Amino acid sequence: MITANPSHGLPVGSRRNILETFFGSFQRLRPIQQNAYGPILLGGNIIICSGTGSGKTEAAIAPLIDRLYDDLHAGAGIVIVYLCPTKALINDLRQRLAPKCLALGISFAIRHGDQPNEVDLAKAALLITTPESLDVLLCRADDLLSRIRAVIIDEAHLFFNNQRGLQLGMLLHRMTRRVAQPLQLVAMSATVSDPAELTQFLFANISPDSFQLLRDENGKPLDPYLRILERPQDVALLVDKLLAQPRKLLLFANSRRECDALASVLRDETGFRDSIYVHHSSLAAATREQVESEFSSKRRAVCVATSTLELGIDIGDVDAVLLYGAAPSYESFLQRIGRGSRRTSKTTLVCMVPPTQRPLLHALIHLATLNRLQGGVLPVERSFTLFGAAVQQILSYLHERDGSFVRSADFMGALGPPEHLGQSTIDVILAHLASERLLKQHGFKYSYGADEGFHRLRALRLLHGNYPASARSVAVCENKREIGRMHAVNLLRLRPGVRFRFAGKAFEVTSVTHEVVEVRHSRGHGPVIDLSYPGGAPSVHPVLLHDVLDFLATGTVEPGLMTAKDADWLGARIARLRPLVLDGGIPFMRTQNGIAHLTFAGALFNRTIAVSTGAPAGSSDDLWLVTEEPIGRKQIREFEDYQTFLPQVIDATEKPTLFQALLPPELRLAELHEAWFKTGTHRESLARLSATNTRLADPMLVAGLS
Repeated sequence: MITANPSHGLPVGSRRNILETFFGSFQRLRPIQQNAYGPILLGGNIIICSGTGSGKTEAAIAPLIDRLYDDLHAGAGIVIVYLCPTKALINDLRQRLAPKCLALGISFAIRHGDQPNEVDLAKAALLITTPESLDVLLCRADDLLSRIRAVIIDEAHLFFNNQRGLQLGMLLHRMTRRVAQPLQLVAMSATVSDPAELTQFLFANISPDSFQLLRDENGKPLDPYLRILERPQDVALLVDKLLAQPRKLLLFANSRRECDALASVLRDETGFRDSIYVHHSSLAAATREQVESEFSSKRRAVCVATSTLELGIDIGDVDAVLLYGAAPSYESFLQRIGRGSRRTSKTTLVCMVPPTQRPLLHALIHLATLNRLQGGVLPVERSFTLFGAAVQQILSYLHERDGSFVRSADFMGALGPPEHLGQSTIDVILAHLASERLLKQHGFKYSYGADEGFHRLRALRLLHGNYPASARSVAVCENKREIGRMHAVNLLRLRPGVRFRFAGKAFEVTSVTHEVVEVRHSRGHGPVIDLSYPGGAPSVHPVLLHDVLDFLATGTVEPGLMTAKDADWLGARIARLRPLVLDGGIPFMRTQNGIAHLTFAGALFNRTIAVSTGAPAGSSDDLWLVTEEPIGRKQIREFEDYQTFLPQVIDATEKPTLFQALLPPELRLAELHEAWFKTGTHRESLARLSATNTRLADPMLVAGLS
């Protein structure tokens, strides 16, 4: 039994009932839990950086409850706000934390779009919610949030360098205006490469010196394998082999369509049809929760998932993680492998190279990722200065004031924006929103109130989110119960009797309207169509692509990583490509669209260089820079000069939020400037492009990359 004494590395003053409630079943506390308890108990702002499954949740919440125990029992309102990036993670935390809070007599509530929970909210001392729901609560005129003492931010890396993170920083400032003393902040992540950049972005109004970093350096060693697949059915052969003994496998794919297809293959080609599960964002919340519960209780099963299971949702112990295709970033890779092998001393990982869509690229990304992590140093990403969420927060604050006129200076005071969002920038945004009829200007020059566009957004309940705009979806229902949603474009192909694949199962359409597709299970034979999903697979991060290029030039494959057959397949391709890039060369080949240069530089770089030569942006992508003629040194400009071409690549590169689209054009362009100038590999890619002559490559040499 864990007790409060120095032998456990905890302060002597720790409350025994809290320690026993959170850690009573532990033989000993995990390192990050020991290290965090004292600093949090003393009231410090803390960044906890520790792997998935290392006990971060308890490391943050237990000492906060210990410190604020009396306030939590005073019955005077919410004391601790626990912020999560997804509704699924909130629902999972409810299952994990509610019994402990009940045992300690602490009132507890969750709130998100599917669970408003107004009754529980009124008496809650601990609230778990999303930034969007917190935004809604801040717009209320009551004092519900006036007694908050501490805020926990889970999976903080998901709020870094995006509009939701900018929104969250402003929300925290708005909260500080409602309380009598500074908030204690605890942020957690498994994948923070540079905490100083994270704090600069999320907590712009708080001195970075006030944060203490607690990092758990005791990660599990990785036991990786690389497998080259010749056909999709090879996944089934691998799974059959792994499940010969009772094991639980978590198989990550990069798109919902891949998830559905893989699960279908596994159900058809393995002996474990009833133990194959699917988890992705198009499934209804209740369906996903059922998958999580059933998979958690199994001893032998496979769950095929997208990034929806990268977070710390409890799915029980997983014996091995399988990656079908490469993870698009180092953060995603670390989140995925962190879900596996919690009961063992090492993490078992199988990296698979799909037989379709750039197999050589997937193999090289797997190798570059493993090579980088073996060195133990993650690349540092600089914090961006963004603007879009400032539009949203202006409208949100106006909603809090019921649309009444607000002085420009009062917007500044309420939002407490980062330094780059000074008064002059706020004034530009306000004037633009007035020109778009979201706001109207008072006779007094510096006051703005609600106009027609604002009231429309409020009526449609679109004021509180900073997600990229998405296409319209329709419900998929079985026996009148929603099991998920599909992209509305699929309605063009669906009619009664058509069979389609969803969550790895075959369904037959029984009726179709513009809002609902009614279905039933189908075990018949005949054609089954695959659904179209918006977005597709995520883009590969430019830093990761740059590491792929370095590996292609000089990297070596670790012995034992793959079979002799796979090593021969990959080794032959690397040997043919290496001479083309070893001295900084840029291979190119002639295509129907023009001259394609193999840069590995990322979509923003390639499209910007393309338009500077007069070529269209849309033909270039993350690997290939497509121009009308081979790039020569004389065509290369100074790095700063390329910012003049960024306006031509905005639509081809961005997936803007509603509020980014409402920015003045110069500020929307300024956000793209940030990505251009602060992605360090862009300068290196330009230097490489300007320092060498391109050389013609045989298309067969780059097979698997195009």
